[in-house]
Amino acid sequence: MAKITLVRKSIKETDQGSVYEAYSNLEYSLRLEHDLILLPDNIHSLSDISNWVTSTCENSDIIISNYPEIVYTLRENGWKGKLILPILGNLPRGGAWLRRGAPYLTSEDIIWCTSTSDQLIYQNLINHDYPHPESVVLPLQVDTNRFYPFDYNTKLLLRNELGIKPDEFSLAYTGRITVEKNIHSILEVVYLLQRSGKKIKLFIVGDFFDVFFYEHRVSGIKLRERIEKLVKSYGLSNSVVYKPWLSKDKLNQLFNAVDAFVNLTFHHDENFGLSQVEAMSAGLPVVGALLGVV
Repeated sequence: MAKITLVRKSIKETDQGSVYEAYSNLEYSLRLEHDLILLPDNIHSLSDISNWVTSTCENSDIIISNYPEIVYTLRENGWKGKLILPILGNLPRGGAWLRRGAPYLTSEDIIWCTSTSDQLIYQNLINHDYPHPESVVLPLQVDTNRFYPFDYNTKLLLRNELGIKPDEFSLAYTGRITVEKNIHSILEVVYLLQRSGKKIKLFIVGDFFDVFFYEHRVSGIKLRERIEKLVKSYGLSNSVVYKPWLSKDKLNQLFNAVDAFVNLTFHHDENFGLSQVEAMSAGLPVVGALLGVV
């Protein structure tokens, strides 16, 4: 049984990101077979994390963290363990985690990629003439005991509860609602389908975040206000339903009620597509954008 330390800042399920899923599923799997140590929730700054690791983890066989500099003092003191550096979509954004951590990595360490595309970027970045950490691909996990298809009659009941009419084709978007998720294009698609005579109902599930979209120099746009204005201008007020963040069980119910899942993100660093895979696990066809690994 290996002694493993998982170093991550505190994150909640309601943060709605794939980082939460990656770490929580990893934590669950490691607890089954290994002696697992977790960074306490009350430690936040990088210096405090480094001090905690130095004083606590000298007997750890493996440390998993996207802060590779925290092992510097440990290695100066003779630590011979292995560091696993999770990339988690950071490479297409310039690989800051990798560049920051390069001086502290050895050929014995591991780079954790969640997709083959991330692994390819890593392999193209490194100098193969010198020792370097090997990379492994460990996709994000989806719990098929929580995301699965219901029987036909149950689906009909759920559709009725959600107000989906028999002649409506229903779509769902789930996840964080930010500029790069391209909700405005989904609305345009629904508008064009309505104009062609189709009856469409769209469920937008998640919370709105006005975060800076560096690549397009977009920030502070009051996204929810703009999306609601767009819905009104397209005449879709009766066709679009907003729902806040849902638990996994409620999300599976939604997936079993609607006809298809849609995510037209235009962010180049979509390195997995967790929501899409969750929808597929529930039996939904998925409409996606040809970006990243989606």
